[in-house]
Amino acid sequence: RLSSPLAIRRRCVTGEHEPVSVKLLNVSPDTVMVRTTVGEVPGGLVITPHKVTQVPTNPDSGKVVWDPIIPLGEVESVAIPRLETREFWFDVDAAKATAGEHTVKVTFSAGGKKETVVEIALRVLPFEMGGYDAMRLCMWASYNQHTVPDLLAHGATVFLTGLPPAKAVEQGGQTRLEVDFTAMDQFLAPLEGYDVFLLLTGLPQVGVGEDDPSYVARLADYFEQVMSHLAAKGIPEEHVALYTWDEVGGNGWDAVRRYVAFGKLVLKARPTIKFYVNGGG
Repeated sequence: RLSSPLAIRRRCVTGEHEPVSVKLLNVSPDTVMVRTTVGEVPGGLVITPHKVTQVPTNPDSGKVVWDPIIPLGEVESVAIPRLETREFWFDVDAAKATAGEHTVKVTFSAGGKKETVVEIALRVLPFEMGGYDAMRLCMWASYNQHTVPDLLAHGATVFLTGLPPAKAVEQGGQTRLEVDFTAMDQFLAPLEGYDVFLLLTGLPQVGVGEDDPSYVARLADYFEQVMSHLAAKGIPEEHVALYTWDEVGGNGWDAVRRYVAFGKLVLKARPTIKFYVNGGG
């Protein structure tokens, strides 16, 4: 059963953007020019209507996609051919919204003759979203010159990269670790200036096994070099975690016990280090 006017009900919290989509079908025999107006907006909400425009895809296919969403001008109309639909988007900005129930009427008019009214009923919940730094977003993507800027533009803040390789070098009767940051620096370059969190994958290679008496000392040297290098690049240790194995729990108790044993050794070497663990699998 349809109500009149059509009511679209949503929930959001202060600080959120709530997108509302409305598709109009033109059942008349002619193309119509449709304008939309937003009525009085209560509760500190700001509503901006948008149109969806088409762009070409593969030139050999002759097809288009409806993708870019562009704000509508105050007196701008959208053409809807006969027996076709066009989509309108309404960005409901709740940055300064007050908690409670708020209703806005959106009117669509064709040549000033006929009108269709849609009611957007928004329930603003009585709490605020966490700040930008309260939650981190990882999109588990492939990284290249095109995807990294796109991920950053869409709010990604967590990135994965391998631990840098190291080799043991004998010098003056002592052994020191020489860490090669070449690949890591190439990875970090497009992230410069962004507030990111790094997950470092893999096992550190320090020239001896975990049962060697010098293993913990070499780990300490290794992680001191890595964390100092990252800090110099603008990424503090608080924004770094070890992602040694993926979904440890899915590989049985032997894998879990090995991970725990490795973690204890790392914490002996550097008590402040963080671990990222996803236990499933």
